[in-house]
Amino acid sequence: MSIYVSISCLGEDKELIKTVQDCKEMAKDPNSIHFGIVVIENLEFYKKIKKDLSNIKNISFLYKEEKNNLGVAKGRNFAASMYNNEEYFLQIDPHTRFNQNWDITLIDTFNQAVETVNNKKTILTGYLGKYLYNKDDGQIYVDDNLAYTRWIPNKFIIGDIIPAWNHAPLHSISDKLNTFLQNNKFAPSSLISGHFMFGNSYFGKNIHLPEHLLFWEEEIIQTIELISDGFSILHFGNTSPMYHLYTYNIFSEEYGRNDLHNYLPNDKENYELMRSNFLSYLENNDLKVKKFEKYANIDILIGAKNSSTFPDTYSNIGFLPLKE
Repeated sequence: MSIYVSISCLGEDKELIKTVQDCKEMAKDPNSIHFGIVVIENLEFYKKIKKDLSNIKNISFLYKEEKNNLGVAKGRNFAASMYNNEEYFLQIDPHTRFNQNWDITLIDTFNQAVETVNNKKTILTGYLGKYLYNKDDGQIYVDDNLAYTRWIPNKFIIGDIIPAWNHAPLHSISDKLNTFLQNNKFAPSSLISGHFMFGNSYFGKNIHLPEHLLFWEEEIIQTIELISDGFSILHFGNTSPMYHLYTYNIFSEEYGRNDLHNYLPNDKENYELMRSNFLSYLENNDLKVKKFEKYANIDILIGAKNSSTFPDTYSNIGFLPLKE
């Protein structure tokens, strides 16, 4: 058993070293964990983490100077490029914490999922629960809810393009889908979470992420590509197997992640580029898009088709559906 942990870091992230250490310490079999870490646009930080993590076994580093690029799609592809045929592939962000024995939990769950849907091309995903630092004592507090994507009708991320979504516990989105999950342990997901994806070599060898994507297009287009290639994308429970630091606040020099607002594409030129990327992709991938729209029950230019957003049959087309 071996797990490749793919991490892309944009600039400096104070959580990265603690993420790697926690990943190893909380694993049932730490010697089976292999890391691939790429740092984008911060050479000094790259040198620092190589030194600070020099005692960690099975770790590969890469530095890339990508001017005028947010490093999201390119960064994830660079990190995945160091994958070396490990049995399993985990993609996370550089600000993540782990449950005890997370590796065994994910492997066991993944193998059950493959058997359930009869598809080796399977990915476990979901929006991770959050961890926060107490600003007074630095202790970590967590919310262990593994959230699910909810498409929002007629709401957009950029002007009139890229349908908007948010995340919530299944029971607050759909009683039907929540019951389905409780009865079957797995429920198909309509959108991957870029900060948490777990699969096997089918995913590790091709994460299906066009490298020119900047930011907001990433998760939708990657999901379309994965569905088109026959992947089953599954949400697998209400309890998060690990945790993500969402806050942008830095409590002190010791605690907190970098302020990603410095990197987010908030200027007109980047927004127009993302808009162009999205529309161009839709125009050139009509069959893939239609397959995804049927799968997710959305209109790719509008979002959810109705308030429930979940059709009666909700599984990856072409493979054994989840049993009601």
